[in-house]
Amino acid sequence: MVFERTSHPDTPAPRHASTKILQHANPPAMKCFSLRVLPLLLLAGVIVFLSSCDSFLDETGPIGELNEETYYQTEEQVRLAVYDLYTHQLNFYSSNPNGFDGYWAGVIMPSDNVRYYPQSPNDYDNFNWNATDGVWGSYWNNSYSAIGDANVLINQIPESPINEEAKTPLLAETRFMRAYHNFILARMFGNAPLVRGPVTTIDSTNIGNEGQNIASLYDFIEQDLRFAKDNLPATRDEQFKGRVTSGTAAAYLGKVNLFRAQRLGDDSQYGEAISAFEEVINAGNHSLVPRYADNFERSTENNEESLYEIQNAAGTFGEQGFNSWLSPNSFIGADKTTRNWYMRAGGGEPGDGLEAPANKGGADQFHITQAMQSEFEPHDPRRFETYYVPGEVYSRTLGCDIPSGDSTRFVKPCIYQEEFTFTGSTPAKYLRPFAEPDPPPAPNSRNNERILRYADVLLMLAEAELLGNGNNARAADLVNQVRARARDDFSTVCSNSAVGLGCPDSTESAPDNILPPISAGEIAHADIRHERNVELALEGKRYEDLVRWHMADDVNFSIGEDVNFAGSSNSWTEANLLRPIPQEEIDINPNLVQNEGY
Repeated sequence: MVFERTSHPDTPAPRHASTKILQHANPPAMKCFSLRVLPLLLLAGVIVFLSSCDSFLDETGPIGELNEETYYQTEEQVRLAVYDLYTHQLNFYSSNPNGFDGYWAGVIMPSDNVRYYPQSPNDYDNFNWNATDGVWGSYWNNSYSAIGDANVLINQIPESPINEEAKTPLLAETRFMRAYHNFILARMFGNAPLVRGPVTTIDSTNIGNEGQNIASLYDFIEQDLRFAKDNLPATRDEQFKGRVTSGTAAAYLGKVNLFRAQRLGDDSQYGEAISAFEEVINAGNHSLVPRYADNFERSTENNEESLYEIQNAAGTFGEQGFNSWLSPNSFIGADKTTRNWYMRAGGGEPGDGLEAPANKGGADQFHITQAMQSEFEPHDPRRFETYYVPGEVYSRTLGCDIPSGDSTRFVKPCIYQEEFTFTGSTPAKYLRPFAEPDPPPAPNSRNNERILRYADVLLMLAEAELLGNGNNARAADLVNQVRARARDDFSTVCSNSAVGLGCPDSTESAPDNILPPISAGEIAHADIRHERNVELALEGKRYEDLVRWHMADDVNFSIGEDVNFAGSSNSWTEANLLRPIPQEEIDINPNLVQNEGY
């Protein structure tokens, strides 16, 4: 990503800020017991923290001006604190020095679209979920840490002496972040405890879900998103592209409404979803980009189709580029802000760490299932951007069968081979057209993770119109907009030597049946489900979609049909509609009730 760096006045670092805070954005230190607002329910950790903090204060004396009552005195200080809220999302989606691979372990998987690379069952893919798994704990703890930080800001911003015009959009940005993380908790854990304000005592950490109506959690999320929608800016200046806008909030509000209508069976929410999605469309700030591939290349990040993406630059210096999510004076290192390269083509020359392992294991963490491969219609150019097939070029800078000392090494491209995979293909999304070192020297990439696109909005609106409004014509029109963009991209993809799409040679004309439009009289929910599966493949939407459609039990997650795979049984049960609440939280909080089946 490319950002123009801006200069900001230096802000003094608080004396008692945690290492994590100082690394990210130099936000204010709170009183000792609310520095991270007691990341919810970690009571044992809180006791240790309070004890050690008291001791430190005894040794160093009062910290004076840098506490939560005195820090938020300038717009710059408040803005720096808002910057810090974004770093929680980098923890979800980026490479993490503590080994948290939650995005692929808990979001990309489980899915009927991908398989994990070892030729043996994987617990996440195989639904062997348990409450002691650190991945679920990371989702839980990081979400509540973000919510805690947001709650402190929501309390402090109205009381801050900064300009009133600056307060409202900053408060809206903060409330969006709180809603974003509450929605993660609601989708993953169901009736998660609702924390409405700052946690300031040990006793108040025992907030639970016993007796809580899940509707109250969703109502709270919607209230935050409506405030954000009405008070965030419609667009961002170039240096702040990637930060949330009113369109981001409206799209997320519609997404919450749709999930609530389908997962919880509240049909009244369909109308709310339609209104929110139409607001995004009518604002005119977003549209489908002409090339499908432009949604996944580093050179076209934060384009007009993007409503939200994870900003994966490491800081403000050198080649890493300015990151609009971080303090303009911070540089925290690539390992903490780059996305883990969990999708990459297998293969490479022996010794470079990327060669094809034995038994077609590949160097990639994911392999595309036979079911996903068969989902694409003939000639659909999105297949080319989604996964590799044997015979396609997967690198133009490495000569994979040429010795490293040979001067022709960077002339001959690498060709994807059958030996790289046990299913027939591995992901290409985010990898073409080799804008970074390819394969990269480390499993990290600065290419942004796209979280919400305009195409997703169109397809969600199509669902709401079809199922909630009975408007078949509108639903068909919305789906056909997405199909038309893909259809028009066929000749461009064919110019890149795509394999298996029926690309014409110089004497032939293009096929006349590429992704034909769907008529209003024919459209069904199955058409929208199909379109979401191919348009949004590998973008972390699949299992969430299956759950809200009440179809997770209808999909075959078994992997026995995949080539050369040892196979496993489909161990999905109804308990897997939700993730287990971390056991360490259950153990220390008597007001928490574990999800059924764990």
